[in-house]
Amino acid sequence: MVSKETVKENEYNLNITRYVDSTDDPEKWDIRATMFGGIPVSEVDAFEKYWEAFPGLRDALFKEVSAGYLQPRTKDIKGTIDSFESVEAYRVTFTKAFVGFYETLKEDLIDGILDVSAEQEKEKITEDIFGRIDRVKLADRYVAYQVFAKYWDIISADIEMLQTEGFQVITQVDPNMVIKKNNKDDDDDEVTEVQDGWKGHILPFELVQEILMPDEIEAIRVLEERLSEIAEEYMEIIDSLDEDEKQGSFLNDSNDAFVSKELKSACDEILQEVESDEINALNKYMSLSKKEALTFMKSCSDADWNHIEKNKDGSCKKPSLTSRIQQLKMEFEFPEESLDGKLLSALRLMDEESSVKKDMKQKKENLHIKTKEVIEGLSEEEALKIVEQKWIAPLVKDLEDISSAIIIDVIGKMEYLAEKYATTMHDLQNENISIKNSLSSLIGSLTANGSDKEGLQEFKLMLGGQV
Repeated sequence: MVSKETVKENEYNLNITRYVDSTDDPEKWDIRATMFGGIPVSEVDAFEKYWEAFPGLRDALFKEVSAGYLQPRTKDIKGTIDSFESVEAYRVTFTKAFVGFYETLKEDLIDGILDVSAEQEKEKITEDIFGRIDRVKLADRYVAYQVFAKYWDIISADIEMLQTEGFQVITQVDPNMVIKKNNKDDDDDEVTEVQDGWKGHILPFELVQEILMPDEIEAIRVLEERLSEIAEEYMEIIDSLDEDEKQGSFLNDSNDAFVSKELKSACDEILQEVESDEINALNKYMSLSKKEALTFMKSCSDADWNHIEKNKDGSCKKPSLTSRIQQLKMEFEFPEESLDGKLLSALRLMDEESSVKKDMKQKKENLHIKTKEVIEGLSEEEALKIVEQKWIAPLVKDLEDISSAIIIDVIGKMEYLAEKYATTMHDLQNENISIKNSLSSLIGSLTANGSDKEGLQEFKLMLGGQV
């Protein structure tokens, strides 16, 4: 606590850095340990707060190797700490400290949503959190309050809207207005506010979708995953090309992506030469008069005419014929390692990518509209359950996760301490000698004449070798 006199001496400057030194103490190194190894007992004892919180952990991690020095008992520091009995007990203690907290918040914030006093409730929840945190060793009030404050800003803003605008706004959906430039000219600062979809007044679209429309979300996730796979497959094809093949115009200047127009052009040339009995039959059909074509259809078994769309008179539609020919050509199997095969594989991926993107865009648009309709149609009970998941569930989860963060911090510090003196100066010296000997031996195996020989001999002497 800073006294009023100190603040006065600093001319009432309330900058925290004037009164609190947040810099870390310089790290200390033990000279003996750097030479011979071992961890000074004093450096292990510096974490006394951890050993008090996790009884028995110190002895499970370290053993004495000489007077005043320890060494790790295990290479698996993380595994040992994670599974240690007192660490497991600590997790249980932390969880128990927050038993009933979720229910208290639900009763105060959800059940009494229109009557709650935001300021009084903030103070009440803060004291409740502090009381629970104080029961657990290593837990920091400030850390817990930071978690609470992050969510309270959201909670209090929602409470104010519900109490001032009316409870009905809980299912209200508003136009999502965004600022867009009138044209793409960077020098043009003129902007316009336009609608870009919808957003929940209280209920976030993403949360509603997560809770009420998981199947739609999963369908979109699958498509997004496929797009990622396609990108990886593109790169696999590019990496498989040799340097000469990479000079083709179908790759961009940095050789990390295909150029759509050039790839399609290259593939068109490749496919010009592709023939099969069915392709030849379809091409012949297109060269005949309508009467001849109908007769040809009846006698020709090389083509699967069921794949072709028909006109009312039974003749084949030309676009359908052209599409079928292209399909057959694209299905032609080229040698997998040939350039033609690789380029056609890339083109197939490009076609699939376009289809997946189109499908995903449509699904997202449909989901967006459906979400708007779902929110507007929610009952009071359904809406409050979503508010509960917006306000309370993530707050409680993040508070409970503090224990995991504490344990991760312990693991990090112990792993660092275990490695700090693992490599001694003697180890480095021996490694240096080994490198010198290897290099000296290598030099000894070289042959040279004149001044080069003289230079190699001097280099070997520098490394400590015999000439």
